[in-house]
Order: sequence, then C-alpha cells, then structure tokens
Amino acid sequence: MSSLVSGSVCTAAGIAVAALAVDDFRLDGPVAGRVATVVCAVLVCNGALYLLARAITGGRTPRSRALPAVLAGLVLWPLLLWACVRLARAAGADVRLDGVWPVVLSALVTLSFVSTCGMLGGLRRREGRRSRLLAAASVLLVTGVLAGVTAVLGGVRLEPGEGWRQALTIAVLALLYTWRPHTTATLPSLTVTIVLLVAVDTLLLWLLLLLAESMTTPLHMDGLWPLPLTAALLWCAEWPKRLAVPPQRSAAPPPPMPHDPFFPHGGPMSPLY
Repeated sequence: MSSLVSGSVCTAAGIAVAALAVDDFRLDGPVAGRVATVVCAVLVCNGALYLLARAITGGRTPRSRALPAVLAGLVLWPLLLWACVRLARAAGADVRLDGVWPVVLSALVTLSFVSTCGMLGGLRRREGRRSRLLAAASVLLVTGVLAGVTAVLGGVRLEPGEGWRQALTIAVLALLYTWRPHTTATLPSLTVTIVLLVAVDTLLLWLLLLLAESMTTPLHMDGLWPLPLTAALLWCAEWPKRLAVPPQRSAAPPPPMPHDPFFPHGGPMSPLY
C-alpha cells in the first residue's frame, strides 16, 4: 500500500514538473482545478498501466514479458495523459496540452521523474543499493556536464528566461538523457568501440534536443562540434552507471584483440563502455 501511495505521489509530482517544463502544457486557474486534473491523471494513467501490466505479465514480471509491458506503457501513457487533460478541460478546468510532441515530451518527463524517484526511494533497501548509488551519481554528473557546457562551451545556449526555468530545463534533460535506452558493444578495437558508442549517443542527444524544442526554455547547440563534444562528455559522466552493470561471463575465452595504437595494452570490456 505504501508503494502505491508513494508511486502516485511521484506521478503527481512528475506531472507538475512536466507542466512547468513543457511550453504547451499548462495547469492554470484555481488550485482546486489543477489538483483535480493531476489526481485524475494519476488515477487513470496508473490504473490503466497497472491493469495492462497485469494482463501482459500475468501478475509476474519475467523478462520475456516485462519488455512488452514497458513498451505498451510508453505508447499508452501519452494517450492517457492527453485524454485526462481534455476531460478536465471539458469539465471547466483551465488546463491545456496541445500538440503531438508536447504530449510525448510531457509523458516522458513524467515517466523519467517517476523512475528517478523509484531509484532514490530504493536506496533505503540494502539489496541493490550500490547500483542505485552509481545510477544517482550518473544523474548528478550528467546534470553538471549539461550545466557546464551551457556556461562554458560556445554554441551551446539556453533560451532566455527565468533562472529557475533554465535550471529546470537542465535537470529535466539530464533525467531524460540518463533514462534513455543504453547501448553497449564489444568490438575488436577499443578505440572503434568508443567512437561508435559516442556517435550513437550524439544521435540520441540530437533527437532529445529536437524533442526538447517544446520546452519553455529549450537548449540549443549550434555548429558542428558542440553536439559530439557534449555527447562525449556525457558518455564519460555516465561511467558510474555502467560500473553498476555486472560484466557478462562467457565460457569460451574471448578472441585476441588486434593492436590498437591508442590502447596498446588493451582496455576494459563492456559493459564498462
């Protein structure tokens, strides 16, 4: 029961954060109307996702069924959030959520916030505490990197706005970036592996910035080098999170790696990169 209540509180807080961060998501008017809209969204979205997860997994969470449940939730959450806002608006509440991408972004912000709250709440349990601490450290490092490149790196800028809104944009982007699917690879050359993974992260960061154009104070990266340089720094900042993933053991010995001029003595195997 306590986990249900805490999950609902985190979801309500995530929706409130999304309303502050996304430009076309507004919760205005009397406090009662805003609270009623958020409560409606929490009950409908969480209830529908709970029933969906139960239907897919059968009350258990085997890996073969957990992934379809998560993917279905990612598709269903934006639709449910949009429907709740439309119903609240039809009932007279001064709320709005317009546009496909603002709806998607609002849902992703809420889900990433809920996921981060769950990770932080899990620190009270001894089991898996090290992994959660490393994941939390990655979130803080990514936030620091984004704030640092915005202040120092040329071509990286936030839209003018209130300071707290700009800070909120950095924090939300950090949550979304660390919440994204992660890729690992083990290629014959460590240098090629690193370049490939940084290139993938550059593409994902570019897509995230495109989606974040719907934010109140979006982050822009102009020019050729700021985007890959920022992606490389973020890749380094997420190193603690990769340390939390146990290395895969194989019965057969790995093939010998060819000579790498940048790492002549070899390097760590995935998932460290």
